[in-house]
Amino acid sequence: MKRMISGCILAGGNSSRYGNYPKGLLEVRPGTSIIENAIEALLASAIEDIAIVSDHRDAYVRFGYPILADLRRGLGPLAGIEAALTYFQSSSDGVLFLPCDLPGISGLELSQLRDAFLETESQVVFATTGQFSWHPLCAVVATAALNAVREALDRGERKARRVWTELAGVAVQFPDSPAFYNINEPEDLARWMTQQDSFCLFDSEAKPESEN
Repeated sequence: MKRMISGCILAGGNSSRYGNYPKGLLEVRPGTSIIENAIEALLASAIEDIAIVSDHRDAYVRFGYPILADLRRGLGPLAGIEAALTYFQSSSDGVLFLPCDLPGISGLELSQLRDAFLETESQVVFATTGQFSWHPLCAVVATAALNAVREALDRGERKARRVWTELAGVAVQFPDSPAFYNINEPEDLARWMTQQDSFCLFDSEAKPESEN
């Protein structure tokens, strides 16, 4: 029986380094914002049932997808994951999560994550690069894991990485590449815009995604 996988873009946060401007609207190639690249990547991986978790509803409603608010404000990305799992729990077997700060991510990487989830009995698969870099917000999570996420938040846990470890999550190894370059501050965006076409020896300099 085919399992239904939905997609969720995590676009929460205050973007304080950008003066609270919604980071997903930053242009990462001519005419394309980060969030548009994320949507394209999800669609390319054959995931069409998509939602966006964000406090910036007005900024993202133009893209035509449901905008979800955290059920618990101010608790970070894990609360966004809770909101999405709650939203999709009756319609999907799992949710592919994608943080809204990866300008180089593509359908290739997301398809690998989706396929890994479909091939395992674990409730979570997540991306890793190199030997030590986890990307816990780039993951596929079973909607059946909702209670575990809720319980983690109830006890004060804020880091998705710890919850995935508790759930015996499966790491999906990727080579270091521009796909997992993340934009946290203006300097990161400037570097991406000037070097994206020549990023091939990236691994020694790229910063790991936030390990929440």
